[in-house]
Amino acid sequence: MKKSLRQRLAPPKLKTPLRRTLTALLFACATAGLSLLSLMLSTISFSFHRLLAYFDYPMLLLLNFLPIALLMLLFFALSNRAWIAYLITGTLVIVLGFINYFKILLRGEPFLVTDIVFAGEAAGIVGEYSLVFPKWFFLSVFLLIAGTMLLFYFARSRIVKRVWWIRPIAVAVCVGIGVFAWFHWYTDEELFSYQRVGEPIYNTWKPSENAAAHGFLYSFIYSVNDVVVTEPGGYSEKKAEALLAQYASADIAQRVNVIAVMLESYSDLSAFPSVEFTADAYEAWHALEQESYSGVIVADTFAGGTVNTERAFLTGFHYPQPRYNRNTASFVYYFKQQGYVTAGAHPGYSWFYNRIRINERLGFDSYLFSDTYYEHFTKEKYARDYFFFPDLRSRYEQHLASSDAPYFSFIVTFQNHSPYDETQLLGQEYIPHEGMDDATYFAANNYLSGVADTGQRVSEFVDTFREDEEPVVLLIFGDHKAKLGTDIDFYTKLAKIDESTQEELYTAPYLIWANDAAKEQLGKDFSGEGATISPMYLMTELFDCCGWEGNAWLQALRDYREILPVIRASSAYFSSPSIAQTESSAERVARKQEAFEEMEILQYYMREQLQ
Repeated sequence: MKKSLRQRLAPPKLKTPLRRTLTALLFACATAGLSLLSLMLSTISFSFHRLLAYFDYPMLLLLNFLPIALLMLLFFALSNRAWIAYLITGTLVIVLGFINYFKILLRGEPFLVTDIVFAGEAAGIVGEYSLVFPKWFFLSVFLLIAGTMLLFYFARSRIVKRVWWIRPIAVAVCVGIGVFAWFHWYTDEELFSYQRVGEPIYNTWKPSENAAAHGFLYSFIYSVNDVVVTEPGGYSEKKAEALLAQYASADIAQRVNVIAVMLESYSDLSAFPSVEFTADAYEAWHALEQESYSGVIVADTFAGGTVNTERAFLTGFHYPQPRYNRNTASFVYYFKQQGYVTAGAHPGYSWFYNRIRINERLGFDSYLFSDTYYEHFTKEKYARDYFFFPDLRSRYEQHLASSDAPYFSFIVTFQNHSPYDETQLLGQEYIPHEGMDDATYFAANNYLSGVADTGQRVSEFVDTFREDEEPVVLLIFGDHKAKLGTDIDFYTKLAKIDESTQEELYTAPYLIWANDAAKEQLGKDFSGEGATISPMYLMTELFDCCGWEGNAWLQALRDYREILPVIRASSAYFSSPSIAQTESSAERVARKQEAFEEMEILQYYMREQLQ
């Protein structure tokens, strides 16, 4: 008798012992296969050499295998179907893995749990790029479908009703093992620091490579620690208040207008002696430095993370920044308390990094964005500097005409934001082609064309304040370096950055300029070479130039700046030259550690203060 289509597609009938053995075997293979796939998805530069390197670290393999094994067992216990467990777990691995892939490709950073909080912003970022899925994405989907069908047909064993209690026990065991692993392994900072594949296979100074060196799943799960904010060791409110009581908050006696401008992706590539230039993209900027107090910041991130530099400046908090889901202590509030009107602008969307809500919670009276202001005046999606800076000047004049209150404004530009065209030269050549592939050559020179234009626009903006009778102080700084080309070849090959100079990958310039009216009123000359510092200390530099004491938190930061001038996202910190010359290595380490612990206590206390 001819079989129906349903009969033809029906799974084969196997004897119970064989069915159980086959189910267990296929289940184990599927779990191992998904674990290998997650390791393959850890990096955009996959190679079997990199994959095999994980096998030299058994604990690292376990930390990446365990989440998949627990999810497979959990979903099997809940559904009683091996193919359902594989389909759900595999889909999660592929989706998370390729979100990680595209975030590294577009932003140079791995996918972290904190990114889920900004899912809308991430979608907005992706909308700016043309996504091209690699071939192994389709291979991964094929393996998911093929594996699901294989398990559907041959992994048919289930937990029968008469032993139903095995299923809830299995769920409890999965949860118990997961909780144990979380508290003993996945939150262990020391374990995370050494359970990784090292050089030369992975450049662990690079965030995406460092995450890949741990394996994507282990790194992703560990990043939960950035979301869960816990009290620092030795914290008590009483101790924090005692530390803060050492400083007496001071008012601003000689008030001047302050305009701070953070330039998107602005960095001085001419600082690298090994990079040869055919034209000077920094002529205007260097001329301004000669009549300003200027220095260098060391940001927390590379090729992205603008908001980290931005909010570190406004609050004095180092990375990772808090969620800002309520009114939070900031220097903006301090200016408000001193009678300042607080305003700002950014020619990007108001929802990006939730600036429209968070800037209000940081104390801004008003803040303008592309969708609330700029798009009504320019046809461009994001207002470029030729429009942006004259408009800033115009709105400053409007403030002077309508109010006698001093003015504090914080501006974030958009020009020079990635991506940079990698297929053709859109402007002038600044760096010769030699030593770079085509994509990096075009990207670097197109980036420098934008940088040169920004320098000229900033110079023209500064010129408009020179003869003003109203005193004005300008703080202008970059947020992070730009990603040039498909990898960091520009920095490793042309700029000669290696492990010993990795700090340079995160540097950006700053300068503080004042017109004659401000110099006369404050009795300061606003000149000299500034220190190399973290963005969290920029406001202390501004107050020093103005001769202002500031509130107690700013005064405390000023003291910590002298001991810990640079604090990176990894909690690594660098000593100031004066300390390095006067103290032994052991004394420096002890002093830095004590200062860091105190600062953590004070910072946590300040974060918890409602305004």
